[in-house]
Amino acid sequence: MASSPATVAVALPRPLLSRRARELVTGYFYLLPVAICLGGTIVFPILKAMHMSLYNHVLIKPQEYRFIGLGNYLRLLNDETFWLTLWNSMVWVFGSVVFQFLGGFAAALLLHQSFRGRAFVRTVTLLPWIVPGVVVALVWEWLYQPNYGVINDVLLRLGWLTDRVAWLSNPALAMPAVVPPTSGGACPSSRSCCWPGCRRFPTSCTRPRAWTGPA
Repeated sequence: MASSPATVAVALPRPLLSRRARELVTGYFYLLPVAICLGGTIVFPILKAMHMSLYNHVLIKPQEYRFIGLGNYLRLLNDETFWLTLWNSMVWVFGSVVFQFLGGFAAALLLHQSFRGRAFVRTVTLLPWIVPGVVVALVWEWLYQPNYGVINDVLLRLGWLTDRVAWLSNPALAMPAVVPPTSGGACPSSRSCCWPGCRRFPTSCTRPRAWTGPA
């Protein structure tokens, strides 16, 4: 009886990278297009702006282009317009965020209660967020219009005003007039963030109880 020839086991070549390393490299390759897009649209403009801030860069006077270091920043510290702009930005951000949170939190607490038509109210409260910002701006511009605006007309009929007010032209009234419309448009998103947290509240914390008086 003839015997079969013996086979010799040949070791397979060891891969250069382990399986875990190959999966990691593949994941980074998938992220590479997004990283290139973000780098070209966000990171590069930021770095370019920082580079330009260190030079005297005037488009209509290219012959005056030179390196000035922190000269632009030192000039800002002595510019009254810069400090006024910074103050207006702080008031805008603080006022908008506070009104957005308070309005969204109040709406979340209201929708946490059980009442008839809650689903309809929940849908209606999303309308300010769905409506385009251009439409909202035009509506509020019409409301604040000094000649035929609704706000002036209502206040005059109630006797709270003796003359029409240019809400958006008065420096003292422009900021208080534009903060509420901006906050109102973002309240639905704030409500959507607060509402899941309100659902975790115990029922005893959100539902009023009848006071029975002292024992």
